Amino acid sequence: MSSYSARIVGAWFAVYLMIDIFVFTVKWIFVDTVGIEDAKRSLFFSFINIFEIVLFSSIALILFRCTSKSPWCAVYESFRSIFKIELFKIPDHCTDAGKFVIHFQLIVGVLLILIVIAGLAGSIRKEKDEKGHKID
Repeated sequence: MSSYSARIVGAWFAVYLMIDIFVFTVKWIFVDTVGIEDAKRSLFFSFINIFEIVLFSSIALILFRCTSKSPWCAVYESFRSIFKIELFKIPDHCTDAGKFVIHFQLIVGVLLILIVIAGLAGSIRKEKDEKGHKID
């Protein structure tokens, strides 16, 4: 297998792992009806999923050669893109697959952040219920 083929296979494998997290997230939102049992554990693993999205998208961008900077700059740009909810500058030499990764990582990352916020709001409401306060 040539170096180019190995690079493309590795990049698409990273994209596959991002899609796996996205499908799990969408299933968790729309299909699962069980509430959050342990808010701290759920919060921790949601942040782990966000970190995985950043890591996998950075790997895919490096392998698609859509970043001319160091690998750490790619990780930083991915983190910044997700938490600022904006796309980072797409280089001119970036392929269509790389542009897909840049957009997809933003969609999945923001979706995960919204889940974290909703989970925290739900856990606060649940704690108030357990203390006996009336919720209107």
